[in-house]
Amino acid sequence: MRTKLIPVILALMAVVLISGCVSTEELVSQCMDTCTQITGIDDTDAEVLCKFNTNMDPERIAEMIVYCDETALLMDACIDTCSEAGVQDATEFCSLNIGNLEGALDECLEVLDELAALEGLEIEGEPNTGIAVLDGDTFVLGSGEIVDLIGINAPSMRESGFELSKEKLELFVLDKEVTLKEGSYPTDMFGRLPRYVYTARSYVNYHMINDGFAKAEIVAPDTDYRDLFTGAEAYAKANGKGLWVTGF
Repeated sequence: MRTKLIPVILALMAVVLISGCVSTEELVSQCMDTCTQITGIDDTDAEVLCKFNTNMDPERIAEMIVYCDETALLMDACIDTCSEAGVQDATEFCSLNIGNLEGALDECLEVLDELAALEGLEIEGEPNTGIAVLDGDTFVLGSGEIVDLIGINAPSMRESGFELSKEKLELFVLDKEVTLKEGSYPTDMFGRLPRYVYTARSYVNYHMINDGFAKAEIVAPDTDYRDLFTGAEAYAKANGKGLWVTGF
């Protein structure tokens, strides 16, 4: 809704500028006040945004005001949501992702969906056995720990293909003994276990991609299987495997 209002806001600002009701200096001051509302942006940063990045052009200053207003709201939502999702320093995480706040917010929302799916779940079973699948790249061990498959990305609860991808992972790990290979970090910022997962017959991370129920998502420093995973995705896409039937 706010995005749809942006052209209207800019048009109103243009009318005000043309009428001479607001000077450029006043507009810069308004811009700096707005931009400093973004967590992590101080007066010096705001001055760079509002004066130097706009070349003191009134229309560009007006655009910057809208940008900072939108960013401040997204930043607050990101910090609140990621704190709830268990990120220890949500402010730092969101600030580092200021160029992709919507992506950071979506990641934390996905974790909240996983935590909601855990509510009421009876944690009982062998420590290295999958007892519940949360989505196509995350499952729960009998120990109660959550495993996040390294190098893959499956549809979240809010996305098309979620149920099919989840069901596919269930075939691999539900009530199965799994072997876990640690990546570069023992846990992620949400407390999950990032792992390469194997069963007696399957390399689960690879097969979820190769069968078309997840995409390759290679993030440094975990790049050991880049070629294997990206090759598996290309194969699944070219052959219309799994979710690629409908374009994924």
